[in-house]
Amino acid sequence: MFGTDRKYNIQPKYNRTNFMRIVPHQVSFDQVRKWRNVNDGILIATSIIAILTTILENEPSGSEINDGLNAFNSILIAFYIAGDIASSYFLFRAESKRRLDFIDNSFDTSLSGRKSEGYFTNSDLSPGLYKMAVNGFENVLFSYNISQRMLPRVLIKNLAVIVIFILAAALGKKEIVILIFQLSLPVVLFQQLIRLWVYYLNAEKVLEEFQSLFQDLKSNSIESKSAQILRNIIHYESNISWGSVLLSSRVFTKLNPTLSSEWEALKQEYKIH
Repeated sequence: MFGTDRKYNIQPKYNRTNFMRIVPHQVSFDQVRKWRNVNDGILIATSIIAILTTILENEPSGSEINDGLNAFNSILIAFYIAGDIASSYFLFRAESKRRLDFIDNSFDTSLSGRKSEGYFTNSDLSPGLYKMAVNGFENVLFSYNISQRMLPRVLIKNLAVIVIFILAAALGKKEIVILIFQLSLPVVLFQQLIRLWVYYLNAEKVLEEFQSLFQDLKSNSIESKSAQILRNIIHYESNISWGSVLLSSRVFTKLNPTLSSEWEALKQEYKIH
């Protein structure tokens, strides 16, 4: 859902440049996107059915029609919840591949098999802990800004669906089993909204930690800041694992020119070379 349009950070972080890129783990993230596109279609269908059942409630033959619609809607909602669980699992697998590629790029290893090319913009840096810190800094800069831009849209979508289903349940006088199914979808949506919101707040905190780190690195050695570098990377990856948020590729495409320029400016400011 969040990623119908990354991503729902980027976690997959797309190429910042116009050069040819190879991103083997992109296939896994595309698979997650397909699941969430299906779920978005189910969400639209269930919302329409909820509105129809409310409209037909007072019609002479509305009760019989509504019985069939409610049964079908309950099935759709069950599929939505199952799809949400499945997409979260596939996102976990995709993130595992991305993390290995992140390590490979930072330390010039081969843990992921085929490594990405043109995915990070720091190829001029020597492999090591410093390059890992720079890659993490770039990641969180994009993740924070994209999640920030996604929040209003996701909030509006959640409020609209929650209002529709609560009104349908309250006005339609549904059976208790159907009522539970009707209300389960808004609960799932609200949970996703909270995850994105907390993810955004955590990304903001990690971004501030990276800014403080690279400010200190202007006058300190890499070795003296090794613990802080690892702490920041762990905080960033923990936030991704907890949130299961797939950031929007549509938002990324829109923000990419601005964020790429901002990143190059930050590299100059913090003397990243």
